[in-house]
Amino acid sequence: MQLYICSPEFTFVQIAASSSCEDAIYCGMALCSDFRLEPVAQGGVVFRERGDSALTKRPRIEAFLDGIGPVRGSEKARRALRYVADDARSPRECSLGMLLSLPSRNGGFDLGRLSFNRAFATIDGIDRYGRRKSKNRIPDILLEATSRSGERRVVAVDYDSFSTHAGDPKMLLDMHRRNDLATVRGLPHFALTSADANNFEYLCSLAEQIRKVLGRPMRPALRTSVDSHESRRILMEARYRRYVLWRRFVIPPFDDVVDGIIGGDRW
Repeated sequence: MQLYICSPEFTFVQIAASSSCEDAIYCGMALCSDFRLEPVAQGGVVFRERGDSALTKRPRIEAFLDGIGPVRGSEKARRALRYVADDARSPRECSLGMLLSLPSRNGGFDLGRLSFNRAFATIDGIDRYGRRKSKNRIPDILLEATSRSGERRVVAVDYDSFSTHAGDPKMLLDMHRRNDLATVRGLPHFALTSADANNFEYLCSLAEQIRKVLGRPMRPALRTSVDSHESRRILMEARYRRYVLWRRFVIPPFDDVVDGIIGGDRW
């Protein structure tokens, strides 16, 4: 009996060869993530720690592709790798990151460059000597974009899967209100609960708020008036692609999505 073990980098190429670009992106993020499968854990995944590192990273996949040359799936893998981000800590971070950042043609809101769990300094008041204090924040999802005026802007998004179970409807209402205020003042920081992630209409509304904060143009781009028949058709098709992406990757459990990709299942 022989046992063959495939490298994570080659696994990515194989998935790209036999699946859609979106499937490859999702699996690429999982391969480069800081979580792993754990059937007995809540949600079926746990955070990697104590030397349990990610299976691979984006630069290693890129180096692998450079080394193998043109093989079946390599070109598609290169295209998908452009949208893969390292260091996600949960499957929901992967799927929500895809939905917010992918181009409209791939079913995303095209809100900017995606990164996960990246520390950055924020102002934390003034000390007794009048000097500014700072502290590091590590948002689940970070979106970076250049506004139409040329200004570089950043928005943080946190996913809190436990807030939904707090039992206080006012908590959710207050969270949504903070999201609204973030478009006009203060730190551009948004929060999502499980209920929010499962609500496509609310995600569309949130994405529009984030777009305004980032100063991004509307996507997809329209050549005619937004009220024209052609523009309405383009916007309707974009909405459908986003719904399909959300329904396929955000809603199902992680292992169901992966089983569907490996087994060739499609929504």
